[in-house]
Amino acid sequence: MMLSKITWILFCLVLFDSCGTDSEISGPIEIYRISTYEIASGTHQIDESSVVTFDTPLIRYADIRAYDAANYFFEISDQARSTLLDPSFAQPGIPFAVKAGGKIIYTGYFWWSYSSAFCDWLVADLTFLQADKILQINLGYPGTTDNINIPDRRNDPALLEILRRDGKLK
Repeated sequence: MMLSKITWILFCLVLFDSCGTDSEISGPIEIYRISTYEIASGTHQIDESSVVTFDTPLIRYADIRAYDAANYFFEISDQARSTLLDPSFAQPGIPFAVKAGGKIIYTGYFWWSYSSAFCDWLVADLTFLQADKILQINLGYPGTTDNINIPDRRNDPALLEILRRDGKLK
């Protein structure tokens, strides 16, 4: 009788231990430029299975000061701000990937809100960087419509868990 109780307890412990978070991603969160990728025909929607990023992150985790989950923006360092305000980012449409622990969480494009071009994918609006150190992540530009489905992983549980753990989540 005692052996069966111990067996049952051990079984439950193993079962509950394996029921952790969906991902065992522990960080760091970094933003990379994408070197090669494919898009769905007639859209800007990036096929994330085709993405290859550059080896060096564009924005390192140390450059992410905070993340506002309610408003979907990163507060970034002066150095990261300077990088994104470089003239090489003057044109909208430079692709990026947000990674956590080396795994792509979502992709998008660096964009300027004064652009007249439409984008049906996630965009990181660089406009606010001129006045603040805010990297706003939006669903499409100039916004979403009913006939466009953009997967929203801006508040992915693994991202939020890492940011909360490190005191960077607002």
